[in-house]
Amino acid sequence: MIILAVVVAALFIIPIVIASRARASKAKMQVKKFKLAAEKNQVHLSENEICTIYGIGIDQQAKTLFYAKGANFDEAVEVIALSSVRKAEINKITKSVESLNGIERIEIRIIFKDSGQTHRFLEFFHVDNHRQLEDELVMAERWVKIINDRL
Repeated sequence: MIILAVVVAALFIIPIVIASRARASKAKMQVKKFKLAAEKNQVHLSENEICTIYGIGIDQQAKTLFYAKGANFDEAVEVIALSSVRKAEINKITKSVESLNGIERIEIRIIFKDSGQTHRFLEFFHVDNHRQLEDELVMAERWVKIINDRL
């Protein structure tokens, strides 16, 4: 009877442990890919964060912001000198469908000191890439504060 209970418990616990380890391994690989993408752009991250296919980080020594998206963080790469930035703010685009409002896109808008320089939009969520919002809004808000505090 005890042996049966141990076998049944193992059948439930082992898949959970395996899935947990796989998630942790995937997360480590994402961080590694993101840091490699930053280094390719001569950015040495002192602080960074990744959520799904979006990554953002800061090189405090060089006062540089690094953003990239994509499975290998090689799409929409942005390297921005914080000395040229006036402020950062959240840009949340909503869409109405049958009297319901939903978030279509979340971005950080980078506004430069030079008014002739075009704003940059760092995407953190787009409904075409992900159907469900996870931590992207919280992450974008946190990074707006980090960026503005460093200016």
